[in-house]
Amino acid sequence: MIENNFGEKWEIGETLKAIRLSSGMKQTEVYNNVMSRAHLQRIEKNAQIPTYPLLLNVINKFSMDVNEFEYIRNEYSRSETQQLFRKFRNIKTTLNTDAMRNLIKELDDYLLKNKSAFIQNLHSILNGYLILQETNNIDKARKYFDPVWKNIQKKETWYYNDIILMSNIFYMFEDESLEFILNELDKYFVLYAEFEDIDRISRITKFNYCTLLRLQNRYFETESILDELLISAKKAREGTLILEIKFALNQIYWLKGFKEESNAENEDIIFSMELLGEIKIAEDMKKDWKKFKENQSISLH
Repeated sequence: MIENNFGEKWEIGETLKAIRLSSGMKQTEVYNNVMSRAHLQRIEKNAQIPTYPLLLNVINKFSMDVNEFEYIRNEYSRSETQQLFRKFRNIKTTLNTDAMRNLIKELDDYLLKNKSAFIQNLHSILNGYLILQETNNIDKARKYFDPVWKNIQKKETWYYNDIILMSNIFYMFEDESLEFILNELDKYFVLYAEFEDIDRISRITKFNYCTLLRLQNRYFETESILDELLISAKKAREGTLILEIKFALNQIYWLKGFKEESNAENEDIIFSMELLGEIKIAEDMKKDWKKFKENQSISLH
């Protein structure tokens, strides 16, 4: 393993040299037809910073991408911003209020030392989620989400972080903004289809849209979307999402008259969630299913 003797982030040149030596590669194997020997020596001694195209060319010689290179350069760790974002992504459900409060404290500490619009957006979203969980008041929660949308709305192009943020809060907005955001997300889901985990984010976003429709008692409008999502989630082997989709479909089947079968399957789904360790989701499903069955005056659209 490459070791950083300086206890801090490596310079680009010394990282390239360390990877080359660790890989047992000669200078000619990596840099031949890429740059002159003199140029190479200046870069590996950190006397000169390589251009981005040249850096990509060299990194490719190591069969490596930029993300891995930066991970190594940062002492085999993610940057503080990336770590905070990862913790945000790992919360998974807004039911986990303890995790959200803990992360808000970390974001507070970060923002005391650094200015970051992105981290501030994460901070706003988490506070909005907490307000929603504690008060169930969308208008109060939206006050935290509005600044995030205003920041991203100014951009001509959305990037990966923007896509993630908006996919987490789109359902908080009124019809006109909601429709625009969903159309933009659909566009970027196509553009970013092969990047990182966008395929999974696309599925979760569509499922959350179905949840929004279900909250409006528009159950039957979700059936075709959920059927497609179920096929996609099965291909990706996303166990938790598969169970959530089936749970939602069983509400439709119940409304169609298959009450006994739907009830039995949803009890199995809740039990499976518990086995997977998704206790909060399982508890929420129990409450949701009980409330759903007790509501016999559902308006079907």
